[in-house]
Amino acid sequence: MRLPHVLLLQVAVILAKMECCGVGIDPRHLLGHKAALKQRMAAISTRAQQLAGSPFNLASSSQLAKVLYDDLGLPAPTGTGGTSSRHGSLSMRAWGWLSAARTHAA
Repeated sequence: MRLPHVLLLQVAVILAKMECCGVGIDPRHLLGHKAALKQRMAAISTRAQQLAGSPFNLASSSQLAKVLYDDLGLPAPTGTGGTSSRHGSLSMRAWGWLSAARTHAA
C-alpha cells in the first residue's frame, strides 16, 4: 500500500521538527535499559570485528569507513564531504525545504 505524497510530506515535516527541536524522554526509563543495550552493542561490535577480520572501533566513522570501503571493498557513497559531519546544517535546510513544500502542497 502506498501512502499519498501529501501524507508522507506531513510525516517528514513532523520528523524534521522533532530532530531539530528534540523530543522529551524519561531518563529513569532509559537507565533501565542501559545494561541490556550495552551488552547488545558489545555483541554487535564483536560480530562486526569478526566479519571484518580485524579489530576496529564502531563509534569511529573513519575506522568504520576504512573497514567498509578500503578493507572490504564496498562502494563508497557518492556526494559525501569526507568524514566531517554537517548534520546540523543539513537538518535545518531539510526542515526549511520540507516546510516550504508542505505549504505548497496544502
